[in-house]
Amino acid sequence: MTDPQHQAPDATAPAKKTHWPAWLAVISTTSLTAGAALLGYGVALAAETMFSLPAGSAFDSAFDLLTLATIAVHQIFERMGPSLVEPRLLLRLYAEQWHLMAIMAVAWIAGTLFFRKASSKPSTKSRRVGWRKPPSEATGLGWHGHAVMLLATVSAPLVVILAAIVVVLGLVTVAMLPMIGHAAGKSFFHEWVVAPEKCQPLRTRQQRLAPRRQPAATAMAAPTVRCVRVVKEQHEIARGRVILSTTQALMLFDPATGNARRVTLGDATIEALSDLGSTAAAPPAQ
Repeated sequence: MTDPQHQAPDATAPAKKTHWPAWLAVISTTSLTAGAALLGYGVALAAETMFSLPAGSAFDSAFDLLTLATIAVHQIFERMGPSLVEPRLLLRLYAEQWHLMAIMAVAWIAGTLFFRKASSKPSTKSRRVGWRKPPSEATGLGWHGHAVMLLATVSAPLVVILAAIVVVLGLVTVAMLPMIGHAAGKSFFHEWVVAPEKCQPLRTRQQRLAPRRQPAATAMAAPTVRCVRVVKEQHEIARGRVILSTTQALMLFDPATGNARRVTLGDATIEALSDLGSTAAAPPAQ
């Protein structure tokens, strides 16, 4: 009979899997979500700065903050998008960083070759005929393992300092994201809510299906703004330019008076307007 303590391992048994990729995905997703929420809070602060509406009234949930973050992301890419893909900028960045990348690549290759050669080289004792390492030494860390442990012991104070630096940088990042969202939100509200002179025109089906004419290369289309009115139980309760919208509320701006208000939607109806002075939301006649 076979001793159960010395049975061969079952080849069909499932191998243990490491879960670090799953943890890395969870941490990355959580970090991105938190960063987007901080950007959205910065946009809410921008609405408070420009229209005197409390920032807390701009959102009711974390999902609303993610919705507001799209305003900041849109404005950032609107301003920086062309520059990020400009060939001259990419070539300049490459020219400034190529020497650093080359040094890092050479150091990585040299370190890889050194440790591979050191790990494959047999020791002096192992070359002796008939000599075998004792079990305690055979399962040891080896000289490079002890070197790593010594390095970790010596660098412990530096690790503490590095951890403090990481914490400070994290706090700075947490403080910077709302500031970035605030700046992007102010730019967006000025460019797409306050500055436009006209509302977005309403188009009929025929107008939407008609082929669009290509404007001249030098012609720039004048920006327009979304204008709506809110109707509840067949009575209009608000109208104005859309500052921002969430799942449960709208913030509207009246360019004539400068008033801004938050309108809770509930079971209200939102109608698009081509002119804030119009009494109906019907498209213009052809």
